[in-house]
Amino acid sequence: MRYHITLLAFLLTTLTCAAQQPGINPKNMTDCRTAQLKGNIACVTETSTAIDFSRHTIELGPTIGITKHYYDSIGNISKEERFDGNGLLIQKTIYQYKDGLKHVTTTYDASDVRTMQMLYANTADGFCARIRCTDAIGVTISTSEISIYDNKTKQTEEFQDGEVVDTEWFYNVKGELIKCVSSGQETNSTSTYSINENGFPTKCIVKSNNARIVYEYKYGKISPEGNWLDCMIYKNGVPIEKCERVITLH
Repeated sequence: MRYHITLLAFLLTTLTCAAQQPGINPKNMTDCRTAQLKGNIACVTETSTAIDFSRHTIELGPTIGITKHYYDSIGNISKEERFDGNGLLIQKTIYQYKDGLKHVTTTYDASDVRTMQMLYANTADGFCARIRCTDAIGVTISTSEISIYDNKTKQTEEFQDGEVVDTEWFYNVKGELIKCVSSGQETNSTSTYSINENGFPTKCIVKSNNARIVYEYKYGKISPEGNWLDCMIYKNGVPIEKCERVITLH
């Protein structure tokens, strides 16, 4: 099984503009800022529900899954929990810090057994420079070299079988993700984002090899801090998922 630090599948389903692994933020950006979250966020719980559009009306189907992201008082992620549609824990990830910077990220399964770990190497001025991804017993899966610029982050990930995947994230002057390009032996993908005045993505056009998919995001309630609380997701014009948020503050 191959683990991509770039998480290309995550690119296709995430509702935030932070379509990247936490810890590879653009300059002067916390995880909350990268995710376009406003306020002193403690926890964001997202519940995803399938949409039945077979009769050309939007009907809510079963719960797909629940994700909880916990943040410290600075705005960096401390823990992530993923649950199935029945609310049973299937995975959790713990983020450890050293001198205020991400140091180790460890992922566990539902039985609390370690499945993956990421080891971060940071520069003297506080930016991620290298990530080593290991499996359950500590064997290296891949290593990544990270370059962080004012409006771009680049990652070159090399796997043990020799495959190399290059990924670049491009940001506007507000630090909002507007484009992601990934290329490798197995994957070639470009995702382009449209952002509204609130900083929310409204459209994501994904081009991969000969395929083209258009995702659209339509928002409902907004919190007093300016965070969206519910969103309908469309794929090529068809509603496929509704996501609802519960946000707690420190």
